[in-house]
Amino acid sequence: SADGDHTAMDKLLALERQLERDQPGSNLAAYVTFREMSAEYALKLQQKGDFTKNQKEWLERLARFVQAYPKADDTPDALLQLGMVNEFLNKEVEAKNWYEKLAKDFPSHALAPKALGARRRLDCEGKPFELTGQLVGGGNFDIARLNGKVVVVYYWASWNGQSASDFAKLKVLMAAWAPKGVELVCVNLDNSPPTADENRTQIQAHHLYHPGGLESPLAAQYGVMVLPHLFVVDKSGKVASRTAQINNLEDELKKLIK
Repeated sequence: SADGDHTAMDKLLALERQLERDQPGSNLAAYVTFREMSAEYALKLQQKGDFTKNQKEWLERLARFVQAYPKADDTPDALLQLGMVNEFLNKEVEAKNWYEKLAKDFPSHALAPKALGARRRLDCEGKPFELTGQLVGGGNFDIARLNGKVVVVYYWASWNGQSASDFAKLKVLMAAWAPKGVELVCVNLDNSPPTADENRTQIQAHHLYHPGGLESPLAAQYGVMVLPHLFVVDKSGKVASRTAQINNLEDELKKLIK
């Protein structure tokens, strides 16, 4: 209940203040502070207030946390969220800086590859797109073998409700564009292999999968953290778009195939 949420928050705030007074800068103080601020943020999202205002306030709290606790156990997570929220707000320079800081300050942390991948993704347009992996059903895949073709790379997961309608649209799109030299690569980021789906299995595509979901090497390579995600790769193997959406994908293809 709302009353219960506020009571729990009050207790968490009281504990946070006590630890800040008695154990300033300690890992325990950082632990409680990060959970208090995360709970407050979740509560604000639940109340559906001004979303952009909530995001900006969350950014400010995360930045203060990182400054106050530069080496805490939760600091890598805070740095990653600083990158993600700045990216969401189209502040890409700031996002790159936070991702770089995470990778530099915590090089052996599990989140470091993801941060490096996100930094790579934000700078990938005009650069060769690299993707290798295991094909569903067996065999190895290397996107370099598709040079000379325009390639759509679609990252997805079955738990994301949008994927079903996306595959229906991709099926229609590929029926029209595959004869013109377009290839589709579908990268699945489920934790376990997805079950068969008619729209997906009947589509002309290369299907990749690696265990681990959003923590898998396939996700970390370009820091893919929000699904679905699309890349469009031109005939020379370079990224033409890292921000294409299903609804404007055909327009992107028209730019590359006259």
